[in-house]
Amino acid sequence: MFQPIPMKRSTKYGNNFWDGKSYKLKRDVHFFSDLEYEHWLLVEADPCIIDFCEQPLEIKFVYQGKLRSSIFDMWVKYENGHEEFREVKYESHLKPGHPKYEDTLKQITIQREWCEIKGYGYKVQTDDFIRSNLLFLDNCRMLVSYGGMFLPKHKVLLQEIVESMTVNQCPIRELILTYKHHPIVDVQISIFLGIYNGVIAAPLKEAQINQFMEVWRNV
Repeated sequence: MFQPIPMKRSTKYGNNFWDGKSYKLKRDVHFFSDLEYEHWLLVEADPCIIDFCEQPLEIKFVYQGKLRSSIFDMWVKYENGHEEFREVKYESHLKPGHPKYEDTLKQITIQREWCEIKGYGYKVQTDDFIRSNLLFLDNCRMLVSYGGMFLPKHKVLLQEIVESMTVNQCPIRELILTYKHHPIVDVQISIFLGIYNGVIAAPLKEAQINQFMEVWRNV
């Protein structure tokens, strides 16, 4: 629905430029701060989000009698059809007295009012939220890193694994032993693919991904 607006690295946080590969979008993605990159990890690893776009849209809006412009950090679409634009900010920038407070407040106000008029959802994602659970963030980072390894054969194996699973928890190691006729790495990648797309559930916010993590069929 949207395409990323080309951004020069010199215009925004050029020293913190990040490249990534989105398995969900089947293309490269680009971010201009550590926080934007970490926010993407949460989006990419969220099976409820089926589509997204970074730097998706520049809007023009009259604010306090002047025509202003602003570019959203991200647009996301959920599997239930809900769409929302997002802005990624440091929590400190939202506090009165911070040097960037006035500009931040202006930007957020413009974006929120535009979204209300156009009928889109709007959300400000801060570092307090994005980094609220570093274990979860690291697990998302790991899942996303495997995106480039997901192959058609892993989809086939995943279907076989899921059909044999129940809603009862079992450690990943047990599944590896059950499918020992397949290379261990292929079983692991297939399980990670299942967690990634939501057909296999895992306690990503409570435990580190490893062979001892307990997983179950997501129904």
